[in-house]
Amino acid sequence: MYMWNKPFLIRQANGKEIAVILIDTQGLFDPGVHPVVNSQVFTLSTIISSHQIINVRENISDSEFEQLKFVTQYGQYVAEEQHTTPFQNLMFLVRDWTYTDDYNLGLDGGIGYLNELFLTMKISEPKDIEKVKNFVLRCYEQQECYLLPYPGDEVAKGVGFTGRVADIDRQFINHVRNFIDHILHPENLKTKMINGKELACSDLVVAIKRIFASMQGDQYLEPRDLFEATVETCYNKEIDGILKIYNQAMATVSIHNI
Repeated sequence: MYMWNKPFLIRQANGKEIAVILIDTQGLFDPGVHPVVNSQVFTLSTIISSHQIINVRENISDSEFEQLKFVTQYGQYVAEEQHTTPFQNLMFLVRDWTYTDDYNLGLDGGIGYLNELFLTMKISEPKDIEKVKNFVLRCYEQQECYLLPYPGDEVAKGVGFTGRVADIDRQFINHVRNFIDHILHPENLKTKMINGKELACSDLVVAIKRIFASMQGDQYLEPRDLFEATVETCYNKEIDGILKIYNQAMATVSIHNI
């Protein structure tokens, strides 16, 4: 998991400033990565992100929902314990989309495609995948999908491709720009919440440390273990806030008034 070392500060129309932190899980779910590591990294990235993007090729398959299985189990546990929606925004980014006769490229086509996946349950679909889909609808405040075109042969097949923008298909560039404009539009940004509590950057650091500490070992985690780690983070945040108010109040009290 890679995290950009500086937050991007964006001010919303109401004057509120939000810190945007970019995180990448490069290589997640590669064949050589242990399944427990995949589960831990994916779960950690889900819990600490207000906006999670799952990047897939050509279409959304059952394997993508399989990856969400443990996360939705944890989310279901939180929903039952806290009576709140545990996660915020889930975005499927589908690249190399070719079925434009069915759904157009872009956000509108992607949402139509995603709605079909959620509403149309295949007869042959495993029951556990059907259950995960239902949990995704319950555990995320918002589910979106964006359909990207093929980036061009120079990118996909060119051995010497170095990232030059001039080598990328113009349609692909335009859609990537539209996608970024949507994701980073000030009114679409959401402050990270854990168990219904809004987090500051300092709180996020504490949350990451506590969650990561609960993940040590080579065994799959129980949803309760993660829940207790996040609850402890929220309780400590509340205690720190109360102590701060108390100390500020005491600093204004004159010794002659005691």
